[in-house]
Amino acid sequence: MIKVTNFGKKYDKYIFKNVDISFDKFGVHYFCGKNGIGKSTFFRCVSHLEDYEGRIENFSKKIFYVFDNTPFYSNLKVIDNIKIITDIYDNALILSIASQYIDEEILFRKVNKCSFGEKKMIYLIILELLDADIIILDEFNNGLDKKNLIKLKKFLEKYKSQKIIFLSSHDYDFLENADYVYVLENYNIKKISKTEFNSIKISGGKEHD
Repeated sequence: MIKVTNFGKKYDKYIFKNVDISFDKFGVHYFCGKNGIGKSTFFRCVSHLEDYEGRIENFSKKIFYVFDNTPFYSNLKVIDNIKIITDIYDNALILSIASQYIDEEILFRKVNKCSFGEKKMIYLIILELLDADIIILDEFNNGLDKKNLIKLKKFLEKYKSQKIIFLSSHDYDFLENADYVYVLENYNIKKISKTEFNSIKISGGKEHD
């Protein structure tokens, strides 16, 4: 569970003011709003990577945040990155989970030789191994081809009944995977129904990119 109380965040000006909201149910929590509205900022605050006003209480044991350019040890092999990041050294377990996302030979390739989409799949392997209670996927679908998008959707369906998953995306197709939808506007975070989202998207889709 995450409880947000009187949350505020500003740089030169306020992005959020007096936000009160709780995320207490498993599922995919889908965040939308125009570019620059504060989706990534909110995720960084939830992960305690930035200072903010008010309180954000995380009652879960593990939270893992993946953003567009989440770093790796680029000169090391993929399997070594997985071991270092997860602190799991069971080759059989790693190979078993990795087989769902990448070809085995990629595990033994240096990360700097992997494509952007392959790196995203590597992080899905890491997420499975870490077994975090709260997962934050910030524009995670960027750079994924159709095959890897299907793998991402399968990941969401597999874990949505067990974890709180925050997802932001430019791809409206992910609405079908969402259990809860939130719009960021007027310094606030508002929970809306999928029906409301669709009506807003149809009348002015640019608001939710």
